[in-house]
Amino acid sequence: MIPACTSGGADFKIFQVSGYEGRIIETGAPDQFFANPRSERTKAFLSKILTH
Repeated sequence: MIPACTSGGADFKIFQVSGYEGRIIETGAPDQFFANPRSERTKAFLSKILTH
């Protein structure tokens, strides 16, 4: 399973996990996506890649 998250100055973020039937886990505006993710998978992913 390889998580993927769009990057750069996008107006919209997508979080998708390969090996999870290619299903999109979460989408949203960048401020909402990073500040208040809804999915537990997204929260776990962000906790591993973001430094506080």
